Amino acid sequence: MPSAAQYAESSESVPPVGGVPWGSAGNASGAPDDFRASATLLSGQTSNDLRMDYDFSASVAADAEIVGFQVVITVRDPTFVNAETAKLQLYNDTTALGTNEAGGEEWAAADAEITYGGPTDLMGYAAPDPAVVRASTFGVRLTATTVDPSTSIAQVEAVELTVFTSSGDSSRIAAGDIEAGDIDAGTIEAGQVDVT
Repeated sequence: MPSAAQYAESSESVPPVGGVPWGSAGNASGAPDDFRASATLLSGQTSNDLRMDYDFSASVAADAEIVGFQVVITVRDPTFVNAETAKLQLYNDTTALGTNEAGGEEWAAADAEITYGGPTDLMGYAAPDPAVVRASTFGVRLTATTVDPSTSIAQVEAVELTVFTSSGDSSRIAAGDIEAGDIDAGTIEAGQVDVT
């Protein structure tokens, strides 16, 4: 099953009414690198949305049949281990897509990955539109909350989104799918094959 995985191209704190802002929100974009977005939550508080945008325009074909999404968050609560995921949902700009996948998963004291969705899980986004998924405003929103009367320091290091497809542009070839000798010299002209 073809897939395309990316870490967020950009991330920002987006305020719902009464939410706690994420400090250094941009640190949640890119691969894990020991820099984190952070929100200090008092008892009963919930963070703002942490919005992550992706760019699948080069890795998901315009005619692809999308069959699943998987989100892997790298998170921690280094002091009190009271943070948990309150919301994890696909978005296109300001429009929620699908369902909130969060189920109150607790965040450990050390960096840990929490996985949502999978190869055949559309995360409640029925009939996903490849044009929407390929847009630079497509992504994920994440919110944290506390599970205990104590303070939580919710930290997000990275959020990886994978899009699974079952069909699409038949000329798209993934790197590693071709070995030397598989293609005769002169049968492919420059620009005919997009290797990702």
